[in-house]
Amino acid sequence: MHRPRWLSACLTLLFTGILYIPATAQDNNPKPTSLDRDLAGNDYRPFEPVTGDLKVVGSRSMVTLLDQWAEGLRKHHPKLTIDLDCDGSETAVTELAKGKSVVGALSRILSANERKQIEEKTGLELLALPVCHWEMVLVAHPSTPVSAVRLSRVRDAFFPMSKDSTAPTWGDLGAANEWQKKPVLLLTRENASGTRAALRQSLGAQKEQAERQGEEMPSFRELVQAAATRPGALGYCSRRIATTGEVKVLSLMDDYANPLPPLIQTMTLVVGREKGKSLDPAVLEFLAFALSASGQAAVTRDNFRPLEIAEVHAGFDRAGFSSVK
Repeated sequence: MHRPRWLSACLTLLFTGILYIPATAQDNNPKPTSLDRDLAGNDYRPFEPVTGDLKVVGSRSMVTLLDQWAEGLRKHHPKLTIDLDCDGSETAVTELAKGKSVVGALSRILSANERKQIEEKTGLELLALPVCHWEMVLVAHPSTPVSAVRLSRVRDAFFPMSKDSTAPTWGDLGAANEWQKKPVLLLTRENASGTRAALRQSLGAQKEQAERQGEEMPSFRELVQAAATRPGALGYCSRRIATTGEVKVLSLMDDYANPLPPLIQTMTLVVGREKGKSLDPAVLEFLAFALSASGQAAVTRDNFRPLEIAEVHAGFDRAGFSSVK
């Protein structure tokens, strides 16, 4: 997708907030005709007024963000009804596999295998668009005597090679003395949560590796509260939830005790369309708002990480939005 240098420079300035365009100047801009316009960094401008119903299903972690996007979009399209059903990322995958006309919100990336299975089953073409990032961290009770753990040991704790493997202890994770034989109390999210699949991906666990049964929590907030009150607990959550001081955040190391980079996850909106046909107008407007300056400002307010300009453009290219009219 070719973009003039002056346009790319303006997009960067707009996205970083350095360049300000008065509202009167924005109002005189011509009406956009495709998603291959300067969405990334510019404030939202509708393609056309839309009405009817739009259903968004998926991640509980994204519910506040999705609500902000819906509220912002309704200001431009007052006759559009947006229904949010946030029971977990896996519900979005299920609805998409049924061929339903929905916007699926995932707290992770849609896997290549999932995409293939859904497309073969429904005959639809899936478009998966990254919309923001979040950092996954490991959390433990404040009294936990270790501050860093080896990734391979954490992987073995959550995803053992065999269902019959010995239950993990804190000694396996590097603790000594009275903690050495202390059992690890695993805290995890419910089956419908996309963060369970994200944890498997982040730790490099293979599909055939078993998942050890942990105590399921309906939200990150409740997981953090449980970890804060139960010595021996080990769980995972978004860093934005773990900054309250209630729990101890554990850093990750490799097998040589070298520090590892943060576990960054990508939140994604996934939609389906018939091959060769345009997206539903309401869906198109929702995606456009999510990627606009207003949509990405909501990302920042909700303590997620907004996309970089290059990521937005790469997302357009990967998803084939240059063909959307």
